[in-house]
Amino acid sequence: MLAVVSAAAATPIAGEYSCYILALGGSIMTPYGAAPTVTPMPSGINRVWLEAGGRYRHAAGTGRYRYDSATGHVIFESGPLEGFTTRSEADGERRWLRFAAQKGGDLAPKSRLGEHICVLKTDPHSASTTP
Repeated sequence: MLAVVSAAAATPIAGEYSCYILALGGSIMTPYGAAPTVTPMPSGINRVWLEAGGRYRHAAGTGRYRYDSATGHVIFESGPLEGFTTRSEADGERRWLRFAAQKGGDLAPKSRLGEHICVLKTDPHSASTTP
């Protein structure tokens, strides 16, 4: 499921997050004409590993992050993801990080085209330890 129907801010969990970007993928025919579809495409972020204690790892390097519970934002304070507007979200079954389309960009209340969605890929207790 790509459309986020009911997402709430959630404290991020340590583990591996696998990323994709929301993009137009074509269209489907409806009784009212063609309707565009949204499809996942490869994201330049690719993967992020959040670690307990406020550290993260990425293929391009490491850094520190913190969670702002008032806004649901994950603030990357240093490293390759510094400057991205990011929100930690959940729908009851899954958890993910939603990144703005580019560094310094804004996030709308709901997911939109161009944003990077990084889904918690593995159980935090069995997450891979190497990027």
